[in-house]
Amino acid sequence: MFFLISFLIACTSATPKVCEENWQITGYFVPVEKDYPVKSLKKITIKDAITKTFDSTFLTAVKIEGWGKTNEGWYLGHYSSQWHKSIHPLDAKGNPLILSTIAADTSRIPFGREIYIPALDASIEQPFKVNDVGQAIKGKHIDIYTGEGKKAQLLTYKVTTKHQVCW
Repeated sequence: MFFLISFLIACTSATPKVCEENWQITGYFVPVEKDYPVKSLKKITIKDAITKTFDSTFLTAVKIEGWGKTNEGWYLGHYSSQWHKSIHPLDAKGNPLILSTIAADTSRIPFGREIYIPALDASIEQPFKVNDVGQAIKGKHIDIYTGEGKKAQLLTYKVTTKHQVCW
């Protein structure tokens, strides 16, 4: 009897599922250097005084998306007005980015919260987890990490629209 009462209390005291309409959904991806033909080279200094040269279009994509994969296999990031080097693209807490990560305004949806976007294509793995933030991610805006390269870039276009979001 005690077990049954405890179970019922636990089930009825759970936080109800919240769904809100009209969230702006966008995607972000990791540009891959080999996908950018060399047109205009630019020399940059990476934190700790490493100097490297990259195509300027690739560098622009890295600044927009946050991280890019170099031809050498390591990742180039841009945040806090500096270039950074890592063995993985990183989220806002310094952990490797993984598929199903989303960037959100953490004043709306806190870090670690799982969310669902019911109307998204079933091929896009859910639930998503708030593990990242972004300068342009404010209010009812979620940015879904879609992976690396051109295929992931195309997926960002597929997810971009307004949808219902549930948590």
